Amino acid sequence: MTAGKAKQWITGKLQAWDHKHHRQGSVKSRLFRTNTVMILVTIAIWAVIGVVCVKIYWDREEKILQTMLGSRLAGAEAEKLIEDLTVHNNLFLVMTVVFAVLSVLTLILVSRGFTRVLSQKIMQPLELLEQGASRVREGDFSVPIVYEGDTEFEQVCTAFNGMQQHLQEERDRNASYEKARQEMIAGISHDLRSPLTAIRGSVKAILDGVVKEPDRQKKFLQAAYRRSGEMDKLLSELFYFSRLETGGIPVKVQPLDLAAYLRNYCHAKKELPDYADVEFVCDLPEQSLPPVQADPDALQRILDNVLTNSRKYAGVTPLRMLVALQEKDGQQELILQDNGRGVPKEKLERIFEEFYRVDESRGRKDGSGLGLYIVRHLCAAMGGQVSADMDSHHEGFGGLAVRITLKEAEEHEQEGQNPDRGR
Repeated sequence: MTAGKAKQWITGKLQAWDHKHHRQGSVKSRLFRTNTVMILVTIAIWAVIGVVCVKIYWDREEKILQTMLGSRLAGAEAEKLIEDLTVHNNLFLVMTVVFAVLSVLTLILVSRGFTRVLSQKIMQPLELLEQGASRVREGDFSVPIVYEGDTEFEQVCTAFNGMQQHLQEERDRNASYEKARQEMIAGISHDLRSPLTAIRGSVKAILDGVVKEPDRQKKFLQAAYRRSGEMDKLLSELFYFSRLETGGIPVKVQPLDLAAYLRNYCHAKKELPDYADVEFVCDLPEQSLPPVQADPDALQRILDNVLTNSRKYAGVTPLRMLVALQEKDGQQELILQDNGRGVPKEKLERIFEEFYRVDESRGRKDGSGLGLYIVRHLCAAMGGQVSADMDSHHEGFGGLAVRITLKEAEEHEQEGQNPDRGR
């Protein structure tokens, strides 16, 4: 068996025994044991090789001495002289053993010292990671791990800090989300209670005979029907939001002639009695523009939500709605702006947040705070972007402007356009 195979065999046996008995220990002790075993095995192999070489060498020397002294001394005297001069000398053997023992002890002590230094370097980042994990377990994500040393441990600590920061952001987001959800539930309860109370009052007045005249009964029933419509709209929005969050409403983009779609949309709204109080001003290009990538159903929901938001919060009569379209850099930008009172500039960035309402004090016109959030969600699903500002994009319009940017379709995808989906 060669020295390399012997070392490999011994190391394998130690590892097998360690695995068999499930030895658990610290990194420091494991490093020390491994280094010690490695040194002892190496010394043992060297010792075997050295003994064999010395034996061969001195056997040869003995023969030479016997040849030289045999002719001059008696047999016993020659044998005694040879023993005194070679490895058969007891003092020589004792000194060899002492030297070997001292060498082993020295190597073990040196190995222990180097192992301690190495383990300290290894244990420092591990202890920092252990402390960080304890803080995370206790819910404290604010203290990062500061470590400068080996590149591998720096990478691990950096990854841990990134994970900790992500957990902190998620916890803050969840806390904000939960607070907004609680406020939404309270607001929806308020919004549902008001029309429900009105409906019950109207029906009870008719059933109790308080209102007997047919004309008044009709007015009461019309008021109850109108209130039930408000409840239905609110519940429909909540149901749509729930399906959107759970992926129940897939967005399927296709090439769409946006200018033609918007013309059809405005024309269809003008014909509806419910939108008789809204004046649409279309600023659409006459020339044909390339199709955009959009989902017609999602786009209609976006337009409806923006229009509903303007009707609810613009605070002006009559309401005028600008629908403008312009092309730039392979994209088309749709601008929807009303002539209302607008939104404070410091709150513009938040109007697309989930459950957010500009006016935190609830009133009869307050909604769920989901309309513009759904707009942002659908725009992102179509690969577009949405933003808001208070700039005047047309004469006579200075209210809230919602800007929607959609990408133009590729040439090979410009088949199957259907602008009539906006009707």
